[in-house]
Amino acid sequence: SVASLFTLSLLEKINFTNTKRPLCITFGSPLIGDEGLQEAISNYPTWNSCFLHVVSDQDPVPRVLINGYQPFGTFLLCSKLGCSCFEDPRTILELLKATYSGSPGNQDPNPVFDVYGTFVKDINRKVICKDTTMLPERTTQPLRACITTQIVATGLMQPEQQRQNVDINIIITEIAKREKMTAMLKREAFDPTKGLNDIKVNMAYLEWYKKLSKDDGIGYYDRYKNESRNGMKKTDMDVIRYKKSLTCFWEKMVDQAEKRPQTVGAFLRTRSIFGGTNFRRMIEPLDIADYYNIEGSRDYIKNGRAEHYKKLEQWLKETEKPSSSSGPNDLKKQNVKSSLTEDSCFWTHVEEALILCDSLNGRESGVMNKESSKKKRKSSAMDEESSKKKLVEFENYVYGLMKNYAVSSEIFLPKSSFMKWWGNSSGPNDLKKQNVKSSLTEDSCFWARVEEALILCESLTGRESSVMNEESSKKKRKASAMDEESSKKKLVEFENYVYGLMKNYAVSSEIFLPKSSFMKWWGEYREIIGTSYSSPLTNLIKNVENYKEYTKGTLVIPEM
Repeated sequence: SVASLFTLSLLEKINFTNTKRPLCITFGSPLIGDEGLQEAISNYPTWNSCFLHVVSDQDPVPRVLINGYQPFGTFLLCSKLGCSCFEDPRTILELLKATYSGSPGNQDPNPVFDVYGTFVKDINRKVICKDTTMLPERTTQPLRACITTQIVATGLMQPEQQRQNVDINIIITEIAKREKMTAMLKREAFDPTKGLNDIKVNMAYLEWYKKLSKDDGIGYYDRYKNESRNGMKKTDMDVIRYKKSLTCFWEKMVDQAEKRPQTVGAFLRTRSIFGGTNFRRMIEPLDIADYYNIEGSRDYIKNGRAEHYKKLEQWLKETEKPSSSSGPNDLKKQNVKSSLTEDSCFWTHVEEALILCDSLNGRESGVMNKESSKKKRKSSAMDEESSKKKLVEFENYVYGLMKNYAVSSEIFLPKSSFMKWWGNSSGPNDLKKQNVKSSLTEDSCFWARVEEALILCESLTGRESSVMNEESSKKKRKASAMDEESSKKKLVEFENYVYGLMKNYAVSSEIFLPKSSFMKWWGEYREIIGTSYSSPLTNLIKNVENYKEYTKGTLVIPEM
């Protein structure tokens, strides 16, 4: 009994994916556990197969707790005629009662213990010598003949040991019925690959939803999150239905794989692993969206992640072969436009980064505004340092994914939560500085503003020249003093706009190229304002060395 309980403890606590499971062999052990324990173990065939209980027809101990207790595992019932294995719990109980040949009174246990040694020797001899057993008549049905042969080996059919009120034919008939039922249930058991083709329809709908969202300038994660918060449309209601269907399928798949692994050394076959990985990468972001839509939710991975996602990710890692190349392969690069982000928990990292940015921004505003500081809890210097460290870790995490083409291009859509984090992060981050030389300007309308600033400069330059040249003044409309003041005000606003972009490393270093329209504006604007004019932007641009420092990502830009 102790050996059985210890083995159950091992099976529950130890991961046997890369380790052989234990085999517990007991001799004359009493039954342990009720029907609930027996059912729980029987539901996991891999657990059930770890127990072999050897029982002699002369041993009363296994039969002491026969009322109220249920067997599990395989029972090897032995007699002097041989031995037979049985797995069905009802059959085992019935045979334990029927095969006992010992005396009902007090019995010396030593001979009973010795008989188990004899059984082991006999089994070993029969295996080596290929011992034969007398078969029933040929007219007997194969299944009944097999069961009869097993019953003969238990000693139950010896004339001198026939029990009162024991009908051998009834026992054989009942065992045959149970075996037929077991065989039928096994044929109808959950087929791990049967439903994979069916659920492809649901996955195809999710792919369509993903494309539809992308066409609207928003990733499917953010669309689902916003719609869940603000009210579902019919399209999104369909997504919930397909999402539930897929989740139910894979929850059942994972549960069945744990109970009955699909192949040796792995819980799922390769095809199922790939199917489960696509499901996890497509559906888990939607569960993350639901989780963070609940106010105050934090740390999804620790507090909200479902067990089947953890298992599918773990099994994928166990089956993946280490890559010989350090960088992304060509197939990844070709398919990045339509691929899913490899880390299905990517969006929880984004949400946590957004929360960190909000906390840091809240603290800074509290310093400047005493009234708001009463409403917001100030984080300590240590907390602030910790938050910034975590944000740097998040930067490196994203950079690693991008370097390996392991993140979907959807994260760069204008309305995505990732781009919201990018804009809300306090000050320029290290990733921005590192990539400023090759990055694009974040505001896609930047050059429109440059062109408008050039037009303003030309209008102001034209007005000034008209004062000196009366002939040309007839060809050009003089700007009024009010128009001139308005134009200069707009140019100052443009200055502040550019300075803000530069401070956050949000503008490409290409604007400083000699032939760029921005530098053309700078030349014309400098003629208008004169050398004595001073502002944060002009002070920055006057020094040519600052261009180089900015391109390197090492320029320190002070507050305005």
